[in-house]
Amino acid sequence: MILFENLGLLISSGLTVEESLKVMVSDAASKKEGSFLARLHEELSSVFVLSTAMAEMNIFPPYAVNMIRLAERSGNLDMTCYTLADHYEQESRRAAQIKGAVANPFILVCIIAVVVAFLVNAVLPIFSGIYAQMGVDIEANAMVQAALTIGSVAMWLVLILLVLFVLGLLFNRTRAGKRFFAAMAENAPVTRTINRTLSMARFTSTFSLLLTSGDDLPMALSMASTVCPSRGVKARLEQCHQQVLAGGALAEVLIGSGLFNPTHVGMIKSGVRSGATPKVMGRLAEIYEQESSRVLAGFLALIEPLLISLLSVVIGVILLCIMLPLIGILSSFG
Repeated sequence: MILFENLGLLISSGLTVEESLKVMVSDAASKKEGSFLARLHEELSSVFVLSTAMAEMNIFPPYAVNMIRLAERSGNLDMTCYTLADHYEQESRRAAQIKGAVANPFILVCIIAVVVAFLVNAVLPIFSGIYAQMGVDIEANAMVQAALTIGSVAMWLVLILLVLFVLGLLFNRTRAGKRFFAAMAENAPVTRTINRTLSMARFTSTFSLLLTSGDDLPMALSMASTVCPSRGVKARLEQCHQQVLAGGALAEVLIGSGLFNPTHVGMIKSGVRSGATPKVMGRLAEIYEQESSRVLAGFLALIEPLLISLLSVVIGVILLCIMLPLIGILSSFG
């Protein structure tokens, strides 16, 4: 985001791309940032085309490389840089939302693991010692054995869950892992709505930015569909692109895709008729952003109490099984 924002500002002020990168290298806030910009400037000096230099580095997303390549052909590089800056700023917000949706349950699971492990390894042995001093046969007491079994099973299940969670995060860093979790997010009942809403938010936002920056309609539609994580949404948008290339009207094509609800259909029709399609798509992007935030918040509101309730039940059952024999012994003394 910062790279494209600064590059757009410098190019719009009249500097060439090479001069802009020189300025950015000298103004780099850190050694790592300066090294990255210097490498980009070095690649540009050898190939003389920014999009080619970006592609040679094998760091930039294909979407950014293709956008810069189109901008170099059309001559609106500064506007495209602003568009990319806005796009990655929105992507950063969405990534923060998704990380929050993953991090909060992970923290709760860690807390559950610590509490259950402390209960099993520190508290239960104390009670076992107390019962042994009272002459109670622990192995013959069903309640005590139930508490030990439940505690051990709960501890191992939580630890296994944590290991699977960490392995899943590492697996997600690979291409195969990304494909696997993308397919799971698209097909699982819990995440299907979230994935589709995020895809629509990305599409409408990017489509609006591309139209605002002056890209032609078929190209904007094709480029915007590439940022959708949902394969189902992407496939429908690719069909829309083919229909637009064949001469179909944008409003009819988008409405026929079945991706928009009746309220949004009315907005699209009004936007196309009034020539305000970018504005309408921008407004739809805001709506889908709010909807995705609401769905993620609803998911968190469901999963967090569920984990807390599970922790409470496990601890309560363990303590109940441990305390009932003790209560019985004390009652017999009375």
